[in-house]
Amino acid sequence: MILFTLLIASAAAFDRNTLSAGLRSSEGQVKLFNKWMSESGEAYGLAEKNFRFRIFRENLKEIVAENEAQSGYTLDANFMAALTPEEQKQYYGINITALPVTEDFEQENEDDAAPMSGSKLWREEGKVAAVQNQGSCGSCWAFAGIAAVEGHYAIATNDLKKFSEQEFVDCAYTRRDGCNGGWYWDAYNTVLSQQRLALLSDYRYTARSGSCQGSSKPNGLTGVKFAGTAKTSGDAALATGLSKGPVAMAFEIKGGFNYYKSGVLSINNCGRTPHHAMAVTGYTPDFWEIKNSWGSRWGDQGYVRFDRKINNMCGVSTWNAYPKLSKGEEE
Repeated sequence: MILFTLLIASAAAFDRNTLSAGLRSSEGQVKLFNKWMSESGEAYGLAEKNFRFRIFRENLKEIVAENEAQSGYTLDANFMAALTPEEQKQYYGINITALPVTEDFEQENEDDAAPMSGSKLWREEGKVAAVQNQGSCGSCWAFAGIAAVEGHYAIATNDLKKFSEQEFVDCAYTRRDGCNGGWYWDAYNTVLSQQRLALLSDYRYTARSGSCQGSSKPNGLTGVKFAGTAKTSGDAALATGLSKGPVAMAFEIKGGFNYYKSGVLSINNCGRTPHHAMAVTGYTPDFWEIKNSWGSRWGDQGYVRFDRKINNMCGVSTWNAYPKLSKGEEE
């Protein structure tokens, strides 16, 4: 598990032409793999090296095929390139089995939605903290939820703080390992409802679930009051929510998402069964800007853009939530 966590921070980066040219011959494939290992800092034994090379070659075929099929976005041989599908799933973390059947999501009227001609990018306004690295703990839900908290806190107080994902992982659930998946609104309703949340500097991330230490840590959620969780569904509701601050979301992984590098990801045949969570931090008429938790070397400095012209692409607007924070002294 430590091995794969390190890969996120150090995986190699290639361009389209290099990947396509390398795939054409066995020699080129080996050369690409050796460069990938060198820049990732890997030193496999012979058996492990042969195993990882075979995986790398199969994933490379998918990456090159997707790159050659369209020009709107680019995929790369990133840290996922030598992982099996099961190993890649360690970096997800949405637990669909934990979703109650009776969850209610509000639908916004189209008249209330943010205009399609407008843009709102909270990152450019300094309301989004730096990209984090969840490692191979299935805690994406905690990172997505915290990103929304940080944004709404910064908007309410004009003070961008880095809050603790580990407190969500350890404290949101009492009978389940937080690294085995969860939902951000559960963390809002169990942790934020106590009108507290530690800062990252006081409650460090460990990439594993532990006992809840929230009550023993200083409260960083000062100057605001948690007034509940907003849960919405639909593109119009997502745009409206983003006019207020970043929004946590869950989506179905498909179409080479794991290898995304740049551009606007457009997937027309995607479903809406959630696998992974991220935070939507803004929009333009063309795309949703989304913050992932796989480190800044993944994607476009840790971000991905989803095509806004494809309605609810991969379920981006089906499972949305954000905390309602009002300025004022906490209880």
